[in-house]
Amino acid sequence: MKEKTKRVIPSDLKGRRPNANRGKAIFLPGFLMLAAGITAGCNLGGGTQPTQQQTQQATQTVTREVPVYTTTFAPNPFTRSPAPVTLTTGGNTVSQSINADGSITLTISNAPGYEDDGIYFFVGQLRDFNSLQVKAAAGSGPFSANLWLDSNNDGDFFAWSPPNVYAGLGGDQYLLGPNSTNNVLTIDQTTAFGGSYTLAQLKSGALAGVTGSTIAGIWVGFALNSGSQTTTITGIQQQ
Repeated sequence: MKEKTKRVIPSDLKGRRPNANRGKAIFLPGFLMLAAGITAGCNLGGGTQPTQQQTQQATQTVTREVPVYTTTFAPNPFTRSPAPVTLTTGGNTVSQSINADGSITLTISNAPGYEDDGIYFFVGQLRDFNSLQVKAAAGSGPFSANLWLDSNNDGDFFAWSPPNVYAGLGGDQYLLGPNSTNNVLTIDQTTAFGGSYTLAQLKSGALAGVTGSTIAGIWVGFALNSGSQTTTITGIQQQ
């Protein structure tokens, strides 16, 4: 779906346990989020690549254990995938790749119009979501975060048409969030979303349809109206 720069229509990580990541030090956006592999202090990818079997399983369906990759590839609409994708036509490419150190690289090359590239993951109920820090490698382009809200409480973000194509908000909501500064993006209780609500205010019910028990997700990535950019995400830590 074509949108203005920085506006990214949300994606989904269906069915994740509401509080599964509370207190965890790291998300693994380039890998399967196997419970045994999520430990305090580990790097983004846990230092290992997924097995071929895990990759095949991840490709088959979006599940609670797989962070989701998202793209808008002109002129295609916003789509999601449980595994990294590479989309190319002519000199235009939108891609995601998992690096040997567990970081994940997002790349858009020669965008002819609006395109975006990112990942998303659940952060649990708003009442338990206190802070998040995302770090990128030196030389990375700027990135931003959006907050996705399961307002209709169906365990999913938004509506989707096969195969994983955005089909509308489906009774849910999303809010634009902060931008990175010097390769770091930080969210805390005072962070404003949608230009109007801090995280603390959202928890207290300041936005209609949202309370402390609302399930939330975070999209991290970037959007371009033209040109090229590469951003390598090296760590995501939630408290």
